[in-house]
Amino acid sequence: MLERVKSATFDAWFRGLLQPTGSVNHERCARNLYPFYLKTEVGIAAYLEACAEEAPNDAAFMLKALGTVARARNMSQLAEAAGMTRVGLYKALSGEGNPGLANTMKVAKALGYRLALVPVWIERLQSIHSRRS
Repeated sequence: MLERVKSATFDAWFRGLLQPTGSVNHERCARNLYPFYLKTEVGIAAYLEACAEEAPNDAAFMLKALGTVARARNMSQLAEAAGMTRVGLYKALSGEGNPGLANTMKVAKALGYRLALVPVWIERLQSIHSRRS
């Protein structure tokens, strides 16, 4: 399992991509991330984890994040692996589309990931534990 490398520099840089509303400017993010972070599996995993931490309950946000990763890879091959058309994949990952759970799971699988449900109480325990350390 890949774990995000905790880095104050990465965190500060990522927070710099936030818009005044607190949401990520994905175009700016993609432009800045691609050359440095989205060329490696570790970089992609760190980016997706950071996005999930920033907006854990925002489906459109996460779809845009998956879209950023998909564009860093080959969209045509990804669409084929997900069993979708390239145009359908672009639309689904634009943040404007509303793909079903099944399509989202197919895209995640094609990217080499899986969706997982994480109990909220685990995050609370981790938060409490980290404050005590």
